[in-house]
Amino acid sequence: MSNKRLVTQGCILLAFLPVILGGGGGIISSWSFTPYNVLHHLFSRSVSDSGDCTHVDPSLCEECPNGTYANHKNLSCTCCYAGMCNTTKACTECAIGHFQNMKNKTACMLCPPGSATNETGSVLCTECKAGHYANISGKDVCSQCKAGTSCNSTGCTTCKLCQTGHYQDKEGKTSCKQCAIGTYSKVKGAAKCLPCQKGHFGNTTGETACSECPKGTYNNKLNASKCLPCDFGHHQSVTGQSACNPCTKGSYCNVTGCINCKKCPGGYESLQEGALTCTPCEKGHYKPETSAGVCLPCPAGWYQMHSGQVMCSECQEGFFCPCPTCSPQVCPKDGYCPPGSYKPVTCESALFTMEGKHCEPTAMFYIIVCISSLAVVVVGVIGVYQYCRKRQQSHTVDTEEITPLIGEKTEPVYTGL
Repeated sequence: MSNKRLVTQGCILLAFLPVILGGGGGIISSWSFTPYNVLHHLFSRSVSDSGDCTHVDPSLCEECPNGTYANHKNLSCTCCYAGMCNTTKACTECAIGHFQNMKNKTACMLCPPGSATNETGSVLCTECKAGHYANISGKDVCSQCKAGTSCNSTGCTTCKLCQTGHYQDKEGKTSCKQCAIGTYSKVKGAAKCLPCQKGHFGNTTGETACSECPKGTYNNKLNASKCLPCDFGHHQSVTGQSACNPCTKGSYCNVTGCINCKKCPGGYESLQEGALTCTPCEKGHYKPETSAGVCLPCPAGWYQMHSGQVMCSECQEGFFCPCPTCSPQVCPKDGYCPPGSYKPVTCESALFTMEGKHCEPTAMFYIIVCISSLAVVVVGVIGVYQYCRKRQQSHTVDTEEITPLIGEKTEPVYTGL
């Protein structure tokens, strides 16, 4: 309802004539009834306590200006208080999320970002407390910083993302926490840190990445703060590994943390994987140089009476070596032993004897040869004799058979050998 103010004497007289003429609490009871006093008093007051102008001509009243309201108590236009405004010809409280800190205003203002109010008629908005934020105007409450973010001051309009190497797993926090040892975060705004994987480690807080286990070490667990050195007989030549490898045959490692296994030196070998040390070659065996190979047996005619040797010894001339671990034996008189002999060289027949490097006939050989030769001659003579005799006998038989065919003659017949 509009409030009107009197502007003419006629409006005043008409409106207050019943009051002037009345008794008791009327104006006339406190002042002397003169036209001047009545008119002076009426010009300083509103039409009525209700502000109703129905008793007068509306064209004779004017509206209260914006930012004021018709005060029914003193019948005047009064400025709106802070926290209020006049938008409908009456002062109203500012809504939630709004404020007004000055009098005589026609509108309330939105709470700026970083502040809020959840009450009506607010003179001021409340700054967001640390760990909270308001990113738009007119907020009734500030929001908690989400996990992975934080705000360490009041009046935040946004929350900051946790930096790499940090995290925040709860809401409404004023700071982020460093990743613990054995964990890391390589992205901003992390709500949790990730564990270091196998073959990796993190030995400080706030890691943005885990480090690879160096060569000669390993790690087979998550969240590790350190790597372990490879055990004896094992090695690792690659970084970031979860296990070490055993030394292969022919190699060894006698300390922890080996990057590479060492090859066994000459005269030594390792026949098993994961060897801590090498073992010396057995007697009768050798290995000439440092390598991953195994010991070899001495060849025939060679020997080695000691272990851990790089070579075998050749049997000297005049000796023979029946086995790789046997000491040289003196060559027998009836044998010949050149260098590298594993057995004496002997004549295959008893009719010969070894003289130096060759087999020579014995006396028996010559006797046998002579007897054999004589026997051959005798046998030959006997054979010839037998042959001749048989020839003679054959000729006599033939003559006797031919004689009857010839007839009897007186001439002599000659015969002979």
